[in-house]
Order: sequence, then structure tokens, then C-alpha cells
Amino acid sequence: MSEDSKENQSGTWLWLMAGLAAVLAGGGVYYWLLIAGATESGAPSAPAAPLVRVAQVELLDEIEIRQTGFVNPQFAVDVAPDVTGRIVTVHDAFVLGARVTEGAALISLRRDRFEADLNQAEAAVDQGRAAVAQATAAFNRQSELAESDFASQARLDEASVGREQASAQLALAIANRRQAQLALDDTVVTAPYEAVVIAADASEGQIISAGMAVGRIVAAAAVEVSVGLTPSDVALVGSVNALIGTRVDLFAVDAPERLLASGTITKVDPQISATTRTANVVVEIRDPFSTQEATVRLGELVDVVISVAREDQTFSVPAAALKTSGRLWEVTPDGTLRAHTVSVINRRADIAAIQSDTLPKDGRVLLTDLPAPFEGQSVRVDTPQDAAAGAD
Repeated sequence: MSEDSKENQSGTWLWLMAGLAAVLAGGGVYYWLLIAGATESGAPSAPAAPLVRVAQVELLDEIEIRQTGFVNPQFAVDVAPDVTGRIVTVHDAFVLGARVTEGAALISLRRDRFEADLNQAEAAVDQGRAAVAQATAAFNRQSELAESDFASQARLDEASVGREQASAQLALAIANRRQAQLALDDTVVTAPYEAVVIAADASEGQIISAGMAVGRIVAAAAVEVSVGLTPSDVALVGSVNALIGTRVDLFAVDAPERLLASGTITKVDPQISATTRTANVVVEIRDPFSTQEATVRLGELVDVVISVAREDQTFSVPAAALKTSGRLWEVTPDGTLRAHTVSVINRRADIAAIQSDTLPKDGRVLLTDLPAPFEGQSVRVDTPQDAAAGAD
């Protein structure tokens, strides 16, 4: 072996020995640090408890059933005459949006033809009465003659038939007079009840046929809202029949906190509809047009809120507190998690009404979605101070 080869081999071994010494030194330092840390704390440090958001539960004395429905007239009728004729007067009350009293005249038709028919019918009644009087006198005369054996039974029977025919003709004439009077009365179309005009399309000189509508009026006393309750809504009240007489509030759909009016449930249908799967209830709103600006408008979609009293432990919680399998987590005062299985009674938007016999009345519930929460897990409640510290 040459001298150069020996020198190279010696250099390689020196580098290997130096590297090994460096590795051993690093491991020793790490072991010393580990031992020192364990000695100071007594055990390896545990990960910090997760920071979570919580919400305070709210005990409810009642819960709200909220459904939508359209405002409809309680009663409505077309403004249409029962006879054919020409309009001679459109009365001042018959204006779109006007409120009219019961019996107020809306339109009047030309009367002369109907007055002539009535006069003719009255004349026929007078003639009928005269004919009855004449036939009665003839019958009486034949009766007297028959008693004296101066008249045959055939003439007496003929006089009797004549009297009956005259009476029948008089009855027909009286009926025709009644019809003529009704037709004359029908030339003036009046409001059958206190109402509001929602359509008016009549002009003087216009010829309209019987039954032709020239407007529409609705009862001013009340309007109605028909609301469908779901099976879960019905379960809350037990029986829809129990809702009759219940006071409810109506809110604007586009402004859920703006109260429009209050009403009363007056009618219920206890059967579940096969098509909509709902039970129908009817809310009556009295005197909706009493002010210059109506609180509710016909055809308007409104929110109907029915309050149902609760005697068990019912709470309002954010919907985010509800986790899988009908469970939520309470954050106890000592900062640990406790699981509760609850029944969801009602839920809308971001709020849920739940029933629980184990949740404390002043409890706090977990909002944060933890990866795998477990009973007794320690958590830290997120506070404004925590948020500020996190920002720093």
C-alpha cells in the first residue's frame, strides 16, 4: 500500500469519528432537555382545552307556531242587477275603495218599462178581483135557486167551477204583480251589508243584462286568513278544536317584527288534508278597514303567529346548538361538557324550541362544532378578552 493511500484512509476515519461524536452530543442534549422538562413539570404537558362559543338557554312559558296565509274577504258579492236594462245613475257611493253602508244604492237602471209592467199587473189584479166577485155572486144565486128546486145540479156545479177559476186567475194576477214589483225594485242595486268597493266598472247609459257584474264589494265587518297547520303543529296543541277562540297576531312577511293586526281563530278543520298534509284553521280579523290606512290588505301574504302555553321544561336555544342524534352539549360551570338528549318541538330559521328534563334552567350550551366531543371534556369559553388576546 502506498503512503498516499494510507493517508487518505486515515482522513476518512477521522471524519467518520467526528460525525459520530456530533450525533451523540446532539442526542445527549435532547435527552437532557427532556429530562429537565419532565423534572420541572412532573409529567409531559397536555394540549390546551379547545376554545368554544356558548349560548345561554331561555326557559319558555309558551312557544310560537308561525305559518303563512293570504288575507281573503269573509263575504264578497258581485254588483250585478237581476234584470236587464240601461244604467241611468251611478251613485256616489259606488267608487273604488269607498266604504258603503248596508242598503246604500250603487247603480240604478231605467224604470219606465218596469213601472208599466207593474201597472199592467195591478190592473190584472183588479180585473181578477172583479171576476171573483162576479163568479161568487153567480154561485150564490144558483145555490139559492137549487134550494128552491128552480136550478139543476149541473148549473150549480158550473157556477162553482167558474168561481174557482176566477179565484185561480186572481191568484195568478197577484203573483204577476209581485214579480213586477220585484223587477222594479231590482232596477236599483244596493249593498246587502256594510261593505268596501273593491271593483267598479259602470257608466251611465250602459246597457247591462241580468247577472252582468259591473263591480264587486266585500264585507267591511271582517276579513279572514286561512292557515294550514302541519302535523307537528297539531301535536303541540293536542287538538285543533282547542284553538277556537284563540287570539293570534299577524305580521308582515317582509318585516317579521311589524305587527299588522290581531285576530281570533273562529273555524277549524280537524282533518288532515290528503293533498297538503295540513289541518286548516281560519283566523277572523274584525273591522280591518276602520282606519284610513288599512292594517291588512286583501290578497296580502301574512305571517300568522299562534302562541301555545307550555307547562313542561321547554327552552329556546340557537339552532347551532343542536348536534347529531337530537343531542346538545351543556358547558358546565367547571368548564366540562355534559351531553343531553332533547326533543325538538319547533324550529325556524336560527332558533329552536326544545324540551328537556335534564337541562338546567340557567344552562349554557355549546355552539362550536368540535371534531369529537366527549363527556367530561374540558373546554375554554370564548370571551371578548379571549378574542382580543387571540388578535394580539
